[in-house]
Amino acid sequence: MSPKLVRIVTHHENPKLAAELFLEEGIVAIGFDLGRSFTGMSKDEMRNAFIEEWGASDQQAVLWTATVMSFMQDIKIGDVVLAYMGDNIVAAVGDVIGEYEYNTQNKVGDPDGEVGYPQQRKVRWWPSPKYFNRSYLPDDLYKWVALPATLYTKEYNIEELRTFLQTIPSGEKEGGVEIMESADGGHWFPVETLLRDFLARNLQFIEEGLSLFRDASGREGIEYPTDTGPIDLLAMDKNGDLIVFELKVSRGPDRALGQLMRYMGWVRSQLAGAKDVKGVIVAGKIDDGLKLAASENPKIKLLEYDLSFKVKPAEPYSR
Repeated sequence: MSPKLVRIVTHHENPKLAAELFLEEGIVAIGFDLGRSFTGMSKDEMRNAFIEEWGASDQQAVLWTATVMSFMQDIKIGDVVLAYMGDNIVAAVGDVIGEYEYNTQNKVGDPDGEVGYPQQRKVRWWPSPKYFNRSYLPDDLYKWVALPATLYTKEYNIEELRTFLQTIPSGEKEGGVEIMESADGGHWFPVETLLRDFLARNLQFIEEGLSLFRDASGREGIEYPTDTGPIDLLAMDKNGDLIVFELKVSRGPDRALGQLMRYMGWVRSQLAGAKDVKGVIVAGKIDDGLKLAASENPKIKLLEYDLSFKVKPAEPYSR
């Protein structure tokens, strides 16, 4: 049987800590701790235990039982795990090397610890990539990896995925701050909200005279709501024309163009009146497919960004 791809959320309350401990302990884990191993329990026994001991509804118990059973039985040695930390960050990738075990003796499974996940499988985590934005993933995994719920499995060409993932740069964790590093040595924001908030305060970096749009109700153009989803940033230039921003912290795939054009169409029909509507895609790296697609639309501008940080010696103390 070919290896599968497994997506597991590291933790719903302490995702960063859980990710760090997964890597330290060489495991992946889920919760659902009834104070004992699930080994040997049938689905009905497990479902009834969740109802009687945790007060779960029948629907909750069925879902939790399916999750635990999948973790115990569907995941096989040799499968590849994506440990998803949420907030668009995949913490690590690794190969499953152990069967299911109930372990309360390590930091992850300790019932008095901050994670408390005793249902575990041993994993050999890859040296890289780590802490990377999900926008690097192939298009068919980009949404899948961020689906709700704890665990998903997927049939996938694992060998092709291994080759692809080795091209992804790792993020760096220093003092709790994550900085994404590109393959060519550039540096990017770890999450889209940081890029959005920086640009909202510094629109002059894009074009002189740009300012945030503000509608008649006083709402600013940050995550501006539309019928097709929120616009990352909506701005106005010195001529009063409206500028729609679509932001990608790392790779700017060609699907970003479709998103941008939907927002531009909505702004044109609902807000612009006689004013023009233009679009800007800002990303760490613009894909060739996006460059080709956008080349046919003169109202759309593509921009790549890079972060820099400099230090210098402090001036000596003087009275």
